[in-house]
Amino acid sequence: MSDGLYDERPRLYDAIQSEWDYDRDAAFVFDALADRGVDLGDAGSGRLLEVGCGTGEHARRFAARGLDVTAIDVHEGMLDVAREKCAGVDGEADIELRRTGLPDPDLGDVAPFGAAVAIRGVVNHLASAGLDPAIAALRDRLRPGGVLVFDNSPLPPDGNRPPTGGSTGAR
Repeated sequence: MSDGLYDERPRLYDAIQSEWDYDRDAAFVFDALADRGVDLGDAGSGRLLEVGCGTGEHARRFAARGLDVTAIDVHEGMLDVAREKCAGVDGEADIELRRTGLPDPDLGDVAPFGAAVAIRGVVNHLASAGLDPAIAALRDRLRPGGVLVFDNSPLPPDGNRPPTGGSTGAR
């Protein structure tokens, strides 16, 4: 099934989200890592996995702070826009974009990450039964002492899917 907003209209998604404070989110992630003693500046550990990268706004900010980012999303439309945005990131950091997702991300044979991030309700798109396997898969991708940063809200049994048209039932 297609998620129209994410697959077919990623620029509309960007327009809808244009007022979102992505800098605040990035600062929250860096503060959460610092609070837990995770220094991604250590040799070989400055690697971050971003799950549900969307159009690349967070990935760009993480890379601008010097992190090598592997950013994943299941929606090719979102990744197309992310590729455009991330191509212009200044600095020595690297951003790799991959089409894969939870609960079992196909990341190939990559070294463990210092941190994994799934923010802005990424896990809310999973059915409830997929949450535990997804968290376990992310945990297994972390180096010892690595940190997973995510947010969550109560989920309907089948997960949370964006509207693709028609009436929303709102009054």
